[in-house]
Amino acid sequence: MEAIGSEELPVFFSDEFNTQDFHIMEVDSTTLDKILDSKALIKTNLNSENPKKQTAALVTDLDTFKIKKLESSNSYYLSMIHHKEKNMEIYSSQNHVFICEKFVDTKAVELLLKDSMIYDSQLEAISTKGVTKNEILDTLQISTKQLDEVLTKLNAFEVDGKYYTVQEDFMLDTVKSMLLLLANSGGNEKETITLNDIVDQPDATEILTANLMTPIGRKLLAHVLKEAYDFAAESFTKNITNIAILSARILVSELNSIKLSEFIQTYENSLMVLLSSESFKELTEKHDLLSKLKNHDISILGEHLSIDTDTFLEKDYTITKKLD
Repeated sequence: MEAIGSEELPVFFSDEFNTQDFHIMEVDSTTLDKILDSKALIKTNLNSENPKKQTAALVTDLDTFKIKKLESSNSYYLSMIHHKEKNMEIYSSQNHVFICEKFVDTKAVELLLKDSMIYDSQLEAISTKGVTKNEILDTLQISTKQLDEVLTKLNAFEVDGKYYTVQEDFMLDTVKSMLLLLANSGGNEKETITLNDIVDQPDATEILTANLMTPIGRKLLAHVLKEAYDFAAESFTKNITNIAILSARILVSELNSIKLSEFIQTYENSLMVLLSSESFKELTEKHDLLSKLKNHDISILGEHLSIDTDTFLEKDYTITKKLD
């Protein structure tokens, strides 16, 4: 395929694109530059329910473009596909070519990851159901960059080249259990906690014992606790600030509605239980954290989380309730 006024344009066809028909496509200069800057692959959109509705797309490393024929002419044009949550179409005229930006949701990627969602402690069974990036790219009309953005949005994590997601309730239950176990591991003289320190505790549950030593189990803990502990060399380093963040996040996720004064009291009680253990005694005394909480000083959140209190409550943790 050759682009007028430029060098030859290399376009590659995927295996399922078996048509022998070729058409000249009109492309505006901006879109053409994006295509020329990256290897372009033309592929069809597989539709098992209605094969007649299969459509072609041109996918680069960064973008995805629909290939669509204008109903009122014999012209073909490329329209960029942005993977967003809501559908929206924007049209503009350039040299008799209509550029249509279509916003589609990320449900297709989510559907492919459905069977690899972790929702209980049976990690052995789920380990064979992960999905690789290539499997997703081969199935969907989506660029590598767009796929990376969707995987981040879905909070997916990778183990041995396969991607998994975690069911939210199971993730919160795991985090709550781990926070308590880690807080009581090793004593106050030990800043680094190993997996063995956790597994050896009598209160360790199934997810933290047999499954913990599997590759997916270790990655799961690293994934769900990334905001509470620094996970490196299969050990956890205690971090008082991040523990305060995650403790508040867990509390907020369980709330339906609450007054600000009640939130302060509830947060104080839950955090005091965690931080009053021997393991954190020196750290909490150093930061004078508990005494500040006893005075119902909500600014402790802003001070130790390094963010505005209102933002912390309403934006970062999706609090939509009315706070007095």
